[in-house]
Amino acid sequence: MNFFGLFSKESIKMPEAQNLQKDGELSRAEKRPIVLYVSASWCDYCEVLKEEILNPVMMSEEYQDVIFRNVILDSPSPFYGFDGVKVDQRDYMFKQYRTEVTPTLVFVDPEGRQTYEMIAGYANLEFYLFYLNQGINATYMALGSDKRVQSGKPPKN
Repeated sequence: MNFFGLFSKESIKMPEAQNLQKDGELSRAEKRPIVLYVSASWCDYCEVLKEEILNPVMMSEEYQDVIFRNVILDSPSPFYGFDGVKVDQRDYMFKQYRTEVTPTLVFVDPEGRQTYEMIAGYANLEFYLFYLNQGINATYMALGSDKRVQSGKPPKN
């Protein structure tokens, strides 16, 4: 059970980031924000954040247009940046966005440009949801979309 009391942790799995160039093309074509969730397999706080906030948000109809991708820093899977070049996840995220801790959320446009201040670390749930929504809304604005999510409110199904 999670903060919203809606879903078990098995109910959804955030897609692992593999090809950000393709995600960018989808974002551009459909004016959908991209949220990069930077995590690591050894990060306990990453699992708490995913179970308590991100999984319920992804299940909510209000967030269905948001492209969530999990950038797992220690993943052996191939990873391609927004320019289509195969790179190491950890090096790419540090060089592009200066990510230094996990968990971190990075809000980007179709070209990979950051649209809102990243959320680094983990605090209380209400705080995190408020800033998650702010970042998504800033990215919708950067895409020229009038769509918005309800800031500071738990997702509803």
